[in-house]
Amino acid sequence: MRFPSRRGHPRAPYGRHPHELRGLGIAAEFTGPPDIQPEPCNDRHQGLGIAAEFTGPPDIQPEPCNDRHQGLGIAAEFTGAVLAGGLSRRMGTDKAFVPVGGRWLVTHALSALEGASQRLIIGGCNPRLPEVAAKTNAIQVSDRWPGEGPLGAVITALAHARHPVTVILPCDLPDISAADVALLVDTVNRDRSNPPLKPQPVAAVFTDQRRHHLPLAITTRAAAVAEQLFESGLRSVAALLDGITVIDLPAPPTAVTDIDTPADLDRFRGMNEAVLKSPRPYR
Repeated sequence: MRFPSRRGHPRAPYGRHPHELRGLGIAAEFTGPPDIQPEPCNDRHQGLGIAAEFTGPPDIQPEPCNDRHQGLGIAAEFTGAVLAGGLSRRMGTDKAFVPVGGRWLVTHALSALEGASQRLIIGGCNPRLPEVAAKTNAIQVSDRWPGEGPLGAVITALAHARHPVTVILPCDLPDISAADVALLVDTVNRDRSNPPLKPQPVAAVFTDQRRHHLPLAITTRAAAVAEQLFESGLRSVAALLDGITVIDLPAPPTAVTDIDTPADLDRFRGMNEAVLKSPRPYR
């Protein structure tokens, strides 16, 4: 950018004042009269610990720094959890370890959580789970109430989450992507920041002809509401969503196509035969 001319200083040439946003590797150049010493203006992007500095003539005020991270290309931190403790009655085998496209289903879900700062695997007793956790930098956590429905597993995930937003995925979504997860997280974060303090927990889910209770992104403090519902005898994620603020998003087909039965598996393989032939990591 070029500063406006000042008395006693020709409009050109101006001295250049390169500056780098530390920690981001982004070079920003500013130009101004070489004999005018710029005064730094420091601001801190909340939650990132990054100081952004602006230099320029003292009579030109910088734009306030935006603490929403989109402009910096930095995603807000979140916890991601995959529920792997279901009984898989309709599949007839542990569907978390059904192979699809050269990977187990559970690793498809964990890959979609690649943007998470903390990854959890909730429940499950398959002896291969420790191997999956190690390969995907995840922590295996025992379900506090195994066999008692998904709400208990959700409470377990929220109790171990280290970040204000938690994404919870079932283990049977072969096509969900990191972009689908990011959409859920961004939606909850926008609602949390406007207004800054919401009295009620917030969740974001996908909806088409119906509301899909999973996957979801939810404020981690919803754990208290979930535990009250569980103690009252309720066991479904739908009951939790009925007790908090929910934002419904149009469902991308990739985010909600699940595999519950052998017929679902055959159908998905038939529709995605070419894609599934490509090699994938995390077998």
